[in-house]
Amino acid sequence: MGNALAGTNYALRRSQADGLFVAFAGTPVASSAITVGASPFAYTATTGGTVAISAGTISAVTITRASTVIATGVTAGLIPVRNGDIVTVTYTAAPTMVFIPT
Repeated sequence: MGNALAGTNYALRRSQADGLFVAFAGTPVASSAITVGASPFAYTATTGGTVAISAGTISAVTITRASTVIATGVTAGLIPVRNGDIVTVTYTAAPTMVFIPT
């Protein structure tokens, strides 16, 4: 039996004020490819979600939140972000980046 949700991202919404119950909102939320520019490339999140970084030759990934720059210590993977966070990727061969909203 296949998974009806496979390959589709859905927004999760808190349906109780205390946050104890979470349910699918029912409307698929599409992930989107990020067009990577020249190194160091900075992506600013316009909503909360996750930035997926893969491939390429990356030397550093930082996240800037409220003027504080944090070295992630990773060169690929999933970076959770909030609205306004800036993910900066320094590379010699461009990576693949995708934004997955929550």
